[in-house]
Amino acid sequence: VLFGDSRNDQQSSGTLLRNGLKATESCYCYFNWAQALFGYPFNLIGKYAVSGSTTSGLRSQLSNMDNDGLLPKYAIIVTGVNDLAAGTSGDVAANNTIAFANDLLLRGVSPIIFLERGANSLNQAMVTQMFRLNTILQSYAKSKNNVLIFDPRPIVMNPIANANTVAYKTGYSNDGTHENTLIVTGK
Repeated sequence: VLFGDSRNDQQSSGTLLRNGLKATESCYCYFNWAQALFGYPFNLIGKYAVSGSTTSGLRSQLSNMDNDGLLPKYAIIVTGVNDLAAGTSGDVAANNTIAFANDLLLRGVSPIIFLERGANSLNQAMVTQMFRLNTILQSYAKSKNNVLIFDPRPIVMNPIANANTVAYKTGYSNDGTHENTLIVTGK
């Protein structure tokens, strides 16, 4: 199941089928990464992510999953960039995400939290909050069983970018916020 913002909302296209899923599912980067991490195909059963949403909206996305009666094994969470762009602190965004992850754990669902990559448009203060958000999420995941952290930054972000900027590697994003399709092979 997918939760979060546009980076998960834009993972499908076509006619709505059920549970937020559409007739033509696109195998974008997150699915490729999940399949590489698990070593087997990732079966998507629901999508509740909403473009433009912030971490404060995660619980309403969870209510939609509950209303559909789904109980997935894993949930991919991609969220935080809209919080940062709105000036929300990394602490608040992290606490919202952690509360949501704890709600998933209570349902027996293992959260897979993608660390925030940011966007090319973030200013220095926002980037500082992004690092704070990621530090808190990493500490949380280390303290919990069944919470996975995935850090795509070494793959998609430009290593030349410093602590004051965020920049995607050439070809990894068309708009500076959303990753392009990545093909991942191997296990």
